[in-house]
Amino acid sequence: MLNIITVNVMVQPGPQAPTTSICGGDLLSPDKFLAYLYPEDHGCDTPNPANQYVLKRFGLGDFSSHISITGRPYLWAQWIAGLQFLSNDVKSGSSLSSSHMQNTIELLRRRIQARLSLLKQLVSLERSFIPVSGEYTNLYPAKIITHLTSWRRSTFEEFSNLPYCQSLVKEGFAHESDMFFTAVLERSSAKLICQVVVPPNYPVIVPMFSLCVQWHTVRTALNDYHVQEMESEVNVHYEELILQQSRDQILSNQLQRLTMCFDVYLETEAKNMAREGPVEISREKIYPRLARGPNRNKPFKYDSQLGIFTHR
Repeated sequence: MLNIITVNVMVQPGPQAPTTSICGGDLLSPDKFLAYLYPEDHGCDTPNPANQYVLKRFGLGDFSSHISITGRPYLWAQWIAGLQFLSNDVKSGSSLSSSHMQNTIELLRRRIQARLSLLKQLVSLERSFIPVSGEYTNLYPAKIITHLTSWRRSTFEEFSNLPYCQSLVKEGFAHESDMFFTAVLERSSAKLICQVVVPPNYPVIVPMFSLCVQWHTVRTALNDYHVQEMESEVNVHYEELILQQSRDQILSNQLQRLTMCFDVYLETEAKNMAREGPVEISREKIYPRLARGPNRNKPFKYDSQLGIFTHR
């Protein structure tokens, strides 16, 4: 009656796949596993414009209320079947099917690999451990004092209510369909609160971070330029954390970079503070210059060859 192709998903992880993640338990859920395989293809609406008239005629309500029974009409499923909907007409053709078949199969393979990799990372993060693969260790100094103390699932509502996160929502970098997490990094009494946005098509689109420093005062990108600098290190310069075109570990690599950057932030800030008594934050990193330029930029960039921190 509806003349569309729908998809029902059943995911059966292998014996080596992690399945005990608290905050990532829905990564393999049928409702979310194939969402946004292609941009804007969430599978919640029927691609056939004529369907809304048919459903209304029989008093069946919106199509979305029937998804649990019918399955999801992803656009890629229509393309593989050779269906193309233009206005109220349905067109089909083998050329349409063949042109999308190989690409869609490759996207499905990548989605499975990406979700399992992300799930493994979440299991480690819940245990306050940032998993960094051996090939990435030279991107960071041997000694990092800042460490992860908490990782939990958050919500879009929580994220959008935070003043320092609202710019990401307004600029279209955070949506209700994304996954939201809150990480806490600590060194001594200082805390770095990280609001993390992980898109459904991770790692094709990398996570975004909004940061809040709690140390003597509360500092965010709204009132501290150097917090904005730290955000740029993971939101803008993330390509430096990708080796051999593999993005699967990008979330862990971003978090590890933030632990490194927070060390630099605290050490350079402590250097500027004239306080009596014992020093809470001692200098552990090597950087030729403390600050540079009119904004007093901090040396967040790590040179693995020399083992020093420099400015961008």
